[in-house]
Amino acid sequence: LQRQVSGMRRIPGGRARVEAARSGSPAGGRGRPPGPGAGSQHRYPDLVTTDPAGDDESVFGEVWPLVREWRRLWRGHSAQGRGLEWVSTRARILELELELLEERGMTLPPETEPLRGLDRAAQLNWRREALADFRRRRARLELLRLLRRALSPWSWRR
Repeated sequence: LQRQVSGMRRIPGGRARVEAARSGSPAGGRGRPPGPGAGSQHRYPDLVTTDPAGDDESVFGEVWPLVREWRRLWRGHSAQGRGLEWVSTRARILELELELLEERGMTLPPETEPLRGLDRAAQLNWRREALADFRRRRARLELLRLLRRALSPWSWRR
């Protein structure tokens, strides 16, 4: 077990989870409740669903505000778009997803079981690349908007 703990130092929160499991403390040291109680609609406390459940706030604990914002943005976000507002919203969704996956150890849809190891790494990698792409697109769109305003003939009339 000591070798496992030393190997987990590279994984964020990994050592805390191993030591919490050894000591028997709930939630793996992540500040979340130990898991869904009897009658809960949640099979895993670290699996985010798109559909709300009555006990979401108690199951997700301190992660609940992030989950709530993520759901709200996804509900109001169309699948395709090109404008600055759409790109900014998509970048915010990816930021939330990275926070939930990387920092909070959550798993996002369409997954049905918590992610571990290489599966988690793959989810993180494509989201990081997509976020970098959307940030570049947002910067380009902001620059175009600024240039359009500066070069517009109506802006010189004032």
